[in-house]
Amino acid sequence: MTNVAANKSNEEFYSVTESQPDHCVSQQAYIPNADIYETKDAVLIWADMPGIDENSIDITLDKNSLIVEGHVEEYSPPEGFTQVLGDYPQRSYKRTFVLGSNAQRDGIQGTVKNGFLILIIPKNKETSARKISISVD
Repeated sequence: MTNVAANKSNEEFYSVTESQPDHCVSQQAYIPNADIYETKDAVLIWADMPGIDENSIDITLDKNSLIVEGHVEEYSPPEGFTQVLGDYPQRSYKRTFVLGSNAQRDGIQGTVKNGFLILIIPKNKETSARKISISVD
């Protein structure tokens, strides 16, 4: 299991279940590259999914797994042209993220913009970092 967390405090929140070499293509689906950003209140996942739109993507939450799947419709080149190079041999995408106990599962929001999937996962308030006051006896 590859950990995508930048520091130890993030390890419980999310991790990637697939090992992913750069620009990895599996036999079933292309594993999209993703960047993950964090604030004290939420985590943002920014996944590169060229050709994807809101009607061709499916996001499922199964226990702690956030499963992102998408399919780009096949297209035909203009009349008279034939394909000589195909950088995306598979037109399907799939990537799974594992959410930790501080992920607010009911508040996950997704947007597709310019070939990117943007997911915002709020954190539960009670598990956010906070200062603990100490009294003197």
